[in-house]
Amino acid sequence: MDFLSFGSPLVIKKKVDWPCPSENTAERQECSARTRAAPAAPPSDVTSVTLKRCVTVNGSNVVLDDCERPTRHMLWKWVSRHRLFNLGTSMCLGLNLSDTMQPLGMFECDATYLVLWWRCHGNMLYGASEWKVTVSGRLVVVRKNVYHEWKRYNTPKEGPCSHPYEEIHTLLGNAHGYSCVFPFNYNNKWYAECTTEGREDNLHWCATTDRYDQSERWGFCPVYPRWASHRKRLLKHSCSLLMFRCFLL
Repeated sequence: MDFLSFGSPLVIKKKVDWPCPSENTAERQECSARTRAAPAAPPSDVTSVTLKRCVTVNGSNVVLDDCERPTRHMLWKWVSRHRLFNLGTSMCLGLNLSDTMQPLGMFECDATYLVLWWRCHGNMLYGASEWKVTVSGRLVVVRKNVYHEWKRYNTPKEGPCSHPYEEIHTLLGNAHGYSCVFPFNYNNKWYAECTTEGREDNLHWCATTDRYDQSERWGFCPVYPRWASHRKRLLKHSCSLLMFRCFLL
């Protein structure tokens, strides 16, 4: 297995370099604590309020199924740019606007010719051109003039947007504090949250572009989710630990 090492730019090495100083125990523990993963919002289901059945993916179709028999295809997660990521397929719910009859489908999350963003109005889920997510028989479809309410299963009022995506700004690495992009593709696999894949030190990291293998831009994930909400703070702090320098934006 290839392993990621600390550096700028990020390079592949046979041996993992520890990104925190080993000579000073206190400094090493502080640095390590800052580069452990921030808790991420867990994936959840999307349930029809009236039909009490959950949205899942069956082959090329988005359908309703029994919520009491959950699978990974029934789990959804809000990711960057207001997209809905399906854990079972590692694809995003989207609209192919060139298909005027039924544009809803599952697509690669970095597809550029599709519309992949979603918003909520109350418990209604809608996308571009006023397409609204609704139901036709067992199929989940979109219509422009039909309203359908959705919620999280086993909750009285939590709609599909009750737990929105929160940006995570990176530490160290070579991304200069840019936000994680989720999902990102690394070694032909999509990741919807920070990962330790490629590291022996169990430090969580993320890519800051859709495909790490093309850009190799990355950073560590902070431990506290509140660190990810500092976009408006004009704080720049530089520090040096041994032979490297980091910028916390």
